[in-house]
Amino acid sequence: MTSKKVSIIVPIYNVEQYLRRCIDSLLAQTYTNIEIVLVDDGSPDNCGDICDEYAQTDARIKVIHKKNCGISAARNSGMEAVSGEWVAFIDSDDWLETDAIEYLMGLTDGERIEMVMAGYNMVNDNSSWCPCVNTQKREVLSRDAALNEMFRPKDYPYLGYVAGKLYRTDLLKNGNKRFDESLFYHEDRLFCVSYLCAVRNEVAYMTRPVFNYYQRKGSLMGALSNGYNPKYVTDFYSYLKMLDEVKRIKTKLPVRQMVKTGMCLSYKTIIGMMINGKQYDKQAHHGMLRKLISTGAVFQYVKMTLVAVAKDLLLFVYPKALIK
Repeated sequence: MTSKKVSIIVPIYNVEQYLRRCIDSLLAQTYTNIEIVLVDDGSPDNCGDICDEYAQTDARIKVIHKKNCGISAARNSGMEAVSGEWVAFIDSDDWLETDAIEYLMGLTDGERIEMVMAGYNMVNDNSSWCPCVNTQKREVLSRDAALNEMFRPKDYPYLGYVAGKLYRTDLLKNGNKRFDESLFYHEDRLFCVSYLCAVRNEVAYMTRPVFNYYQRKGSLMGALSNGYNPKYVTDFYSYLKMLDEVKRIKTKLPVRQMVKTGMCLSYKTIIGMMINGKQYDKQAHHGMLRKLISTGAVFQYVKMTLVAVAKDLLLFVYPKALIK
């Protein structure tokens, strides 16, 4: 039986020193029926030339050169060009384990599997580690259980990355699933949540690491420690859009409450950044506050605050109660 093709989308911008490592990891995959879609998002360095160079050496590589519009637009351009039955994503400064696609595809047996989720290693310039204790777990999840992993993951601290997963192309195209180009943060988790809300059957899940997440200096996420940035306000609005997505489905899990909790934590973080950076943004503050009130998330915020105050009081008068 002919193996199904996997299209791997790589958005590329200003990563000249890391790009070859990423592409080489794709070409070295033990699962060979792949299509590599390299999207040069108007990169000002030599990334575009590197992409063209690789395309001349392997017919499985497609290159798209476009004006710089951001990572979401680059991923969307890549999705428009895929021809495989399954789609995977990897950022251009990260890389796949050699047998990643083979292992992921091994979990797609049967028509009931509509998504595959796996783990990752964390890497920086000094070390590499896996944040999961048990990397041998394999199970089939319901749509609701997979959604729970987006907000309350059991084995990893975070599973909202778009990488380390397989998505069915027909679900992506029939559901018109795209990355929100107005967001700078959590656009990947919003995409995963939106996709999962379209899933009707099951999700394969394993904890084995299949990609390496490189934490480099100068990355978008690394900028969070540099004080307030108006772009980070889109983190709050990504939760607002997740709330719109989960409102469309019926589930016994408190998914809406989980999203509202995320909204509250995001609001608190952003206001904290304003205070620490001494950069009060009245428009952003009032806009978020209005949304907290209109969605009812303000009640979740009050509850979280009261719980925190109660814990502080216990810490002062009876700390033994907090020891489990």
